[in-house]
Amino acid sequence: MIRATLTFICFFVVACSPRLPAPIEADSERNVLEITDLFQTGHARFQHALDQDSLLDRVWHGRRTQIVMVLIDIEWDDGDLEQAQQSGLIMDGGDLILTAGHGFFIDDGRILEMRAKLVTGEEVPLDLLGRQYDKDQVPPDDWALLRTNKPLPYTEFSPVKEAQERHKLMLLGYPGSLGLNEADRVVHVHESESTMVYPLGMICRHHVVDQHTLYPEAGTIPLRGISGAPIFDRNGELRGLFSSIGRRRSMAGWDYIFGMANIPWTAIEAQNLK
Repeated sequence: MIRATLTFICFFVVACSPRLPAPIEADSERNVLEITDLFQTGHARFQHALDQDSLLDRVWHGRRTQIVMVLIDIEWDDGDLEQAQQSGLIMDGGDLILTAGHGFFIDDGRILEMRAKLVTGEEVPLDLLGRQYDKDQVPPDDWALLRTNKPLPYTEFSPVKEAQERHKLMLLGYPGSLGLNEADRVVHVHESESTMVYPLGMICRHHVVDQHTLYPEAGTIPLRGISGAPIFDRNGELRGLFSSIGRRRSMAGWDYIFGMANIPWTAIEAQNLK
């Protein structure tokens, strides 16, 4: 998966319409192309897509403050420590966080602590309420529900009521611990001095037959940390979670594809009843 992801970086930067704006050049004071420069190019193309679609732009501005980084501190059996990172969505009026489940299944180590990092930079501790991961199921079960000891800041979003183009989707998350500051620049979240650091976005489309297979169209690169990123349709309704990266052969060669897991509505409702 790592090799596929690295190859995808090159694919994603070039596989866009020629009508899109030219990539933003790296800072002239630096001689090295950094990962933030690649993501800045992706964001420019994501923003161009939003400029052409007022509904997608509404979803971007209405949903982005609901996205969090989920930080998972792990101690491995050999004593090494690691901080894993996923993306997640604040739900239920600020009482729950939904993310992918596969990062919470640790065979040769244990989880020491979990925290949510909000767009404001505040970190809050989390408790794991439930998790599920079955990659062999189609579509895969891949979810985890977490809760804090106090409700998180939450702004309600009202999806568009009338039916729209549901084949076009928007993913919001923090790949590679990168986000977008208030100056619209891609930054490392942990190093940013900005008051707000928003998630990065990607526009995808459904596979014609398999509604849980997505193809990228414009936006960010899905590096480690994008797992659990919520996926919204053009109306702004939650449709799934980013679960995996893969490849599929087509007439033109290999296409890079993303696997989308279902939303565990039954588990969410069960938590609401407690």
